[in-house]
Amino acid sequence: MPMAKLAAAGIVVSFLEALSIHVIDFGSILLGAQTMAAQAVLSMIMSSTWIMGTGFSIAVCNRVGNYLGSGLPNRAKTSVMASFMLSTTLFGTLAIVFVYYRHSLPPVFSEDGEVIDLLVAHIPWAAAAGAMQGVNMSLNGILRGQGRQSVIARIRFISFVFAGIPAGAIAIWVFRWELAGLWFGFSALLASALLLQVYVILTTDWDKEVIACQKRITSTANALRAVDITIPQSEVGIEDYIR
Repeated sequence: MPMAKLAAAGIVVSFLEALSIHVIDFGSILLGAQTMAAQAVLSMIMSSTWIMGTGFSIAVCNRVGNYLGSGLPNRAKTSVMASFMLSTTLFGTLAIVFVYYRHSLPPVFSEDGEVIDLLVAHIPWAAAAGAMQGVNMSLNGILRGQGRQSVIARIRFISFVFAGIPAGAIAIWVFRWELAGLWFGFSALLASALLLQVYVILTTDWDKEVIACQKRITSTANALRAVDITIPQSEVGIEDYIR
């Protein structure tokens, strides 16, 4: 059951992450061929931050989980700070690079003047969103290491419904920002999720997390022992197979 709960929460998180970026892809289809072409390039920029963010998420998840399971809350907190500082520095720098080269990158992907103009105008949006996405994924890894996938799912849902959708709707239909409005809604979602996750992590009681983690370990170990008891043991040992 604990594994099923973690898996279900992880599915919800992955679904909301994919949905939030694909809303922009689908929205760009309605804005014309040039806008759709520009969005394809902007999505590629986001993909680069997503790939690197995944690496941060996995690394910090393993580190935090190992330290909590070993009863070392202070080392877990040190890993959290290191991950946050590294991810903020890396993705902030990457965003600055994308913005600085926003006039040089578009001609690499298209010769269409309208597409190039759209990319020059919207690369800063994608760069800012990519930076927040990368840091968000690092924070996701911290909460996953604590076994709190359900918290991530709730934060993503709240950010999507109460920040991303209203901000995007206002930007599109009130300010007529079109593609920029879609990215504004996505950025609002990411900013909201980032702030909420930072708050949750800063208010974490790490000693309680150690206890909760060790309880999960004990529960899982007991369940596995119960399964082992029900499985008939072969009379032939592994040494016999090796020989």
